[in-house]
Amino acid sequence: MQRIRAFFLTIGLGLLAGAVLLLVARPEPPDMGYREFISGFMVASFCAGFIFVLIFSNKLRVLNLIGAAVFGLSILAMYLGGRFGGHSVGSPGWGIGMILILFVFPAALVVFSLPGVVSLVAAVSDKQASRRGFYAGIGLLAATAAVLAWMVFSGPDLDRLLSEIHDPNAETRMEAIGQLGRADHNRATDALTSLLNDKLPLIRAEAARALGTSPSHFMAVEPLTRALRDEEFQVRRNAAFSLGQLIGAQRNRRYSRTVAELIDRLKDESPPVREAAAYALGRIGDRKAIEPLIEALADEEARFQAHNALLMITGRHLGDDPAEWRAWLKKK
Repeated sequence: MQRIRAFFLTIGLGLLAGAVLLLVARPEPPDMGYREFISGFMVASFCAGFIFVLIFSNKLRVLNLIGAAVFGLSILAMYLGGRFGGHSVGSPGWGIGMILILFVFPAALVVFSLPGVVSLVAAVSDKQASRRGFYAGIGLLAATAAVLAWMVFSGPDLDRLLSEIHDPNAETRMEAIGQLGRADHNRATDALTSLLNDKLPLIRAEAARALGTSPSHFMAVEPLTRALRDEEFQVRRNAAFSLGQLIGAQRNRRYSRTVAELIDRLKDESPPVREAAAYALGRIGDRKAIEPLIEALADEEARFQAHNALLMITGRHLGDDPAEWRAWLKKK
């Protein structure tokens, strides 16, 4: 029983060590946010811990090793695909990554983890559980430290990405902007915000999109609000979507000027911009947008998003007939 308690204590120590390292070293790989970072190292650590349990079990070992091998080869394939096939949407590297993420990784994780779970249960119920649990706990602690160290030191270099956003090659710039969008770092926010004034419309549009990727970029609300008046509709559309993501996540009512600008965009000359504005207003949830959204129901291109926005703000299912909504609003 003492060894079993030591096993669970070691799990706690491993997670505590990871939390301390997270706070002290503040690892910020630009291609993942804190939530992905934490969930990723926890899953990897527990799976690694199951291997140590399985080492002391004679059953299901082959399945576990097969799953581990597939998992490792998949990670290698994803790295090589991204390295030589690119990361942009539609590229060979992107296609390989999607196949691995959607199909191969889940299957490998099941094959990899279930035998470990079975062995863990068997180890706890076995008369030799004390020794197995002790070694499994030590293994889990070591695995947690190893995974954290790998994430801290092997993540993409933020300084490199900040340099690549000014690369002469447009594709390199686009890939760097996309990765910076997922970085929970003020330097990434500042860099992306500055790109909203880039001379290339494609870069401005990608920067506006990237700023909506992570809630950590909430300081970009004002620059994105100004971007709603950009001469290029792609920039206006992406800025509207990102504002919906950022303010919607914060549920902050201080951005009245942003709401007013989005309401103006409901009459934009570009249909995609009108759709994006309606979407953003629904995410933000400001009731000042109800009447303008009712008017937007008459817009064939923006009707779907306007109806969804009204549903999100009011919780009412009144269809897409403006007359019904006006009657309801009059009663209110």
